[in-house]
Amino acid sequence: MVIVGDSNSTGFRGTLGAGMAEGAAWGAQLPSDRFTVVGGWAVDGATTASMAEGVSHAAGADQLVIMAGTNDLAVGVPIEEIKRNVLEISNRVSARDVLLVAIPPLNFLPAEAMQFNQSLSTMAAEHDWGYVDPWVELRETDGTWSAPFLTDGVHTSDEGYAAAGRAIAGHLEAVRAAG
Repeated sequence: MVIVGDSNSTGFRGTLGAGMAEGAAWGAQLPSDRFTVVGGWAVDGATTASMAEGVSHAAGADQLVIMAGTNDLAVGVPIEEIKRNVLEISNRVSARDVLLVAIPPLNFLPAEAMQFNQSLSTMAAEHDWGYVDPWVELRETDGTWSAPFLTDGVHTSDEGYAAAGRAIAGHLEAVRAAG
């Protein structure tokens, strides 16, 4: 598996490697006996353009998991441009299966984040990719963070990232079981 993302994939620890090493990244919650992370690229503050530039082909990776778009929305990148960048990420990694992961709540742009997640869901369907929203239980109906998981309105607590990781693992397990 290859993971690509931003601070919400690093556990807000700087890089994917640091977040995985500290157990803060959601990817650290994936059962290692069933999921092997063989690479990836995630850096705090990254946009989808920087992700597409930074990630490379990962030989032997059969699964690509992308959680991207938070920083793009924050600086006003149009959704269609974000989607082009996500497609470029997929093309560069060249994994057999792709899973798009919803971005978490953005308290300063809740409606935009929810609209973007709908666009990701549609994109996944168009490309025969998977899609999961691991933030459902952490989000209020208005699109903002639920109080127990609220930190700065963009990121969550270690417990929130752990919950997201368990939801992503559950989705991957269900897909694997369905065959």
